[in-house]
Amino acid sequence: MALPKTLKVGAHTFVVKKDPGMGERKEEALGKVNAWECAIAIDTTLPETKQEEVFLHELIHTAHDMLGLEDNFKMTPEQWVTRVTKPLYTILKENGMLVFPKGDEDG
Repeated sequence: MALPKTLKVGAHTFVVKKDPGMGERKEEALGKVNAWECAIAIDTTLPETKQEEVFLHELIHTAHDMLGLEDNFKMTPEQWVTRVTKPLYTILKENGMLVFPKGDEDG
């Protein structure tokens, strides 16, 4: 599997950065969105299916921010994203809808 190098989110293009071992350095965060830099970092030491799940989790964070859903829920953004990610990942994966473009897996 190759994560995409970039991801279009609304009017912005996010760069997808490979960050091996970030989960060990950042208090168990396996991925991170930096909206100011338009970047998504993923810990690439994870198993392939976990990288896909973490990527989707971070993608949902970008959608959450883009849609301004923060004010519409009594949950924190992290709680909302965590609740939505696993079922959405499972549905997309099991139905063959989670497809990443072929890309450079080395870097």
